[in-house]
Parts: sequence; structure tokens; C-alpha cells
Amino acid sequence: MVGIYDCFGYGGSFDVSFEDRYKLIKWAGFDCVMLWWSDKFGRGTGYQEDVRLAQNAGLEIENMHTPVHEQNHLSSDDLNGESVYQTYLQCVEDCVDFHIPTMVIHLPDDQYPVNELGLNRLQNIIHKAENEEIQIAFEI
Repeated sequence: MVGIYDCFGYGGSFDVSFEDRYKLIKWAGFDCVMLWWSDKFGRGTGYQEDVRLAQNAGLEIENMHTPVHEQNHLSSDDLNGESVYQTYLQCVEDCVDFHIPTMVIHLPDDQYPVNELGLNRLQNIIHKAENEEIQIAFEI
């Protein structure tokens, strides 16, 4: 399979609707897409609808990219840390619900080293994904 990220970059390419974008991607010869899984980067609240739109265009969903806006808080023992942890757990559930086989997680930047709490959170996320037969790809 040959795939592509569905945004053709960030921001400036949103003048093409996602419905049309998926048709163009399929027309260009791609078989699958990676979806951005949040309402950030101009995506809006309807981002989950993109699964249906892509499939209607004949594309498979290769993976979803989890939000990156809180990644550096993974090891924080506070509400920000709990928020990113819960977001990643929800992404596992979303993969199951939307039949997306893989999720991509950005690890924290170098200046935010993963501590024991962060490692425990990652282990729990990985364990949940394994139980649901969801693959996780880590990006640095």
C-alpha cells in the first residue's frame, strides 16, 4: 500500500475540503491515508468524520497521529500529565471504534525526559493497545 498524510502540510491547504482532498488522494494513486487525530492545526471538531470521508473515497486508514500539544507533559505529576495520558488512552479506544490499526505518538522533547511516572503511563498505554490489537508507533 502507498499512503500519504491527508493534510498536504499544515494550515494553508485547508481551502480544499477533506471530502475533495480524499478523492484527489485516491485519484493520485494512493491507497491509504494517515489522519491527524485532534481538532488542532485548523482541523476543527469534525475530525473523526474524516474516517468515513476517506473510506467513501476508497482509501484505507493506515494510522492516526495523536495530538502533540501536550506530549512534553507525559511525565508531569499534575493535571497536564494526566490529560496527555488520558488523551493517549482515548486514542487507543478511538482506534478500536474506528478500525484504525495503528496510532502514532510523539515522545516528549529531549528537554522533558521521561521519568518513572512517564514510563508507567507508556507501559499502561502499550498494554491497553496490545489488548486491543492496536499498534503504536513512537516518533521522536
